[in-house]
Amino acid sequence: DVAVTGVQTCALPISSYFGLTVPTLQNVLVDGVSGSAGSDTDEVCLDIEVAMALAPGLSKIMVYEGPNTDSGVLNTYSRIASDNIAKAVSSSWGAPEDWNTVSFRNSENAIFQQMAAQGQSIFVASGDRGAYDDADRPSTLEVDDPASQPYVTAVGGTTLFANASTGEYVSETSWGTSSLGGGGGVSSIWSQPSWQANLSTAANRGSVSMRMVPDVSLDSNPSTGYPVFTRGAWYAIGGTSAAAPLWAAFAAIVNQGRVANGVARLGFANPALYQIGQSSAYSSSFHDIADGSTNRYYPAVQGYDLSTGWGTIKGPGLFAVLSSGVLPPSAPTSISLIAGPSSLTVSWSGGNGASAYKIFRADSANGPFSQIGTVNAPATTFVDGTASGVNFYYVKATNTSGESAASPMESGAAGQRAPSAPTGLAGVLQ
Repeated sequence: DVAVTGVQTCALPISSYFGLTVPTLQNVLVDGVSGSAGSDTDEVCLDIEVAMALAPGLSKIMVYEGPNTDSGVLNTYSRIASDNIAKAVSSSWGAPEDWNTVSFRNSENAIFQQMAAQGQSIFVASGDRGAYDDADRPSTLEVDDPASQPYVTAVGGTTLFANASTGEYVSETSWGTSSLGGGGGVSSIWSQPSWQANLSTAANRGSVSMRMVPDVSLDSNPSTGYPVFTRGAWYAIGGTSAAAPLWAAFAAIVNQGRVANGVARLGFANPALYQIGQSSAYSSSFHDIADGSTNRYYPAVQGYDLSTGWGTIKGPGLFAVLSSGVLPPSAPTSISLIAGPSSLTVSWSGGNGASAYKIFRADSANGPFSQIGTVNAPATTFVDGTASGVNFYYVKATNTSGESAASPMESGAAGQRAPSAPTGLAGVLQ
């Protein structure tokens, strides 16, 4: 099931036009709303229809409807959490971080923590003004709440280019125009979560201490957007409001696969997504947008960036990893060397999920590095009996889903053991 927040009113001729099965649409009314059509009809039709399109086997879409007020927003999120029925949730509500009170943001945070703890995934649109989310301060870098919350997956935007004849994927670039773009940047509120630690920020203008958004992206440019039937006609609609429900629909498919494989549902997705992003499974799981394009400020660079996050879904690869329940291992977190007369013992702190470790060595810090050995977990030591001169080492963790990033690098030389400290001290008083 997918829960889509907003005000529901939509006919669904898209189902007959594209040959889709119409899922059950269940309204859940919060704080006394009537369920009648409101001003956000287009938004809600978009959410429902793209979710149907990406996950055509959905049996039910639950539409939570609440007032567009602070209390209405909180009570609607709280109802989704307390019901705990929908395990893949999409929201396109949002406002600049500085528009919300501390109390409001903390209340959101508590609800999202509850969702994460009970295995619900929530995907949130990152906003459509690019890096400058606050219309009242159009030249100030600003991100959206709740996209910047640490227990949600923030979904940014791209511009998609497809083959006009076949519809096949060609390429993507950041969505960014003179006034619009995929939301992204650095939170001024939330500290950096553990799953964003150790990301390189040298090229992407990121932060080493604060939460960065988005986490992932999908096509959001209205010019390359989605056919949506609303208000009695067809329209091309885009925005990160389209990307978020698409990610939620993909999570629903992943959950179906995980249940079939006998593993728990995906739940809070970011730890898994970032672990994949920092592994050898990244290239088969994501389209990495790395062409230097921007969301009006932040450049799209190799790997994670604040314009497109990790990039967009490569369906078969990402589904295979996430549905298996076996993530690529995390990287070893440290490495140390103990020199012997004719050998070097390499030790490291293990990576989560590792089944084995590969040890690499080079004669200089710039490489080239060659693999010199493999040990099976849980062992975390390797004796290099062929070391000569000064050597540089790093270790990678592996399992059936892929290979981790490298551990920190360390150098040393056989036979260069540091002297031991004196064990006693005596003096003569004269």
